[in-house]
Amino acid sequence: MITTSSSIQKNPAVILRNAVNTIVSNPIILFPLSVTAFIQILCLEVIFFAPRQPLSHFFAPLIRYFNGEIYLHYPQNFALLNEWYHSYLLQYTLYIFVQTFLLAMMINILYRLNNDQKIRMKNIFQQTLSLYLNIILAALLTVIVLHSLMTLYGVVVKRALIIRSTSGIFYIMKRIVLDGSPYFQILLAGFVTTIFSFLIPIIVIERKNILSAIMQNFKNLFQSFWVVLGIILLPLFLYFPILLLRSNSHWWSGALPPEAHGIFIIISIFVLLAIDAIQYTAITSYYLLKKENS
Repeated sequence: MITTSSSIQKNPAVILRNAVNTIVSNPIILFPLSVTAFIQILCLEVIFFAPRQPLSHFFAPLIRYFNGEIYLHYPQNFALLNEWYHSYLLQYTLYIFVQTFLLAMMINILYRLNNDQKIRMKNIFQQTLSLYLNIILAALLTVIVLHSLMTLYGVVVKRALIIRSTSGIFYIMKRIVLDGSPYFQILLAGFVTTIFSFLIPIIVIERKNILSAIMQNFKNLFQSFWVVLGIILLPLFLYFPILLLRSNSHWWSGALPPEAHGIFIIISIFVLLAIDAIQYTAITSYYLLKKENS
């Protein structure tokens, strides 16, 4: 059982601690996310070998056109690895068509564990697959809202770039916007995750269509926004050291071999998947408690 208390815990830190304990006690929860990690690393590997035979027959013209001849050779091939892997095209495609589905499988496992049901991956896969269209629509909605907010923030960044002040309040605002850009972006992602946090659990657990799930999501969110915001934002602090290193790579990249960039991306993959596991285990458990107490 996951939801063992008859009262709803409203302390995000306690909910997250219980989520971690649930994962440790039931490592099967992590199986879908381990598949996600495998697919992401496979994509990373394809990009890594893109400038080499035999993949270069297809990728070399693309690399020359979009990046330049230099990116086909060492050490710039690692800059290509970083740029292509973090591209919106790849990340949004993986999130919409793969990652959200596997996340839904994880939520399905949590639901079955809560009901003391046996975990059969074939059945979980088939049941979750029957909801695939609604899962994709939920992911697409999340991406559209996130990309819209990122675009809006991009306008703020462009405005900051034209500030010519070298001191005073406007200079401080400029530095906050520019230097804090990676952190503001991850917080925007956390905010979007928060406003749609119950969407996938509702689709999986209640087997609702996307429209019904959206309405029920906001109904639940209205009742517990600050709790959910804490559940989503607190684990994101685990990613801040990686953001700090990424945003200051010009200070340390020269001291390390180019291969360090690839290792750094792999570490980032596992940290982000750990954050997803904690967040959605906590949200699903919290939703199930609310459902039992309603």
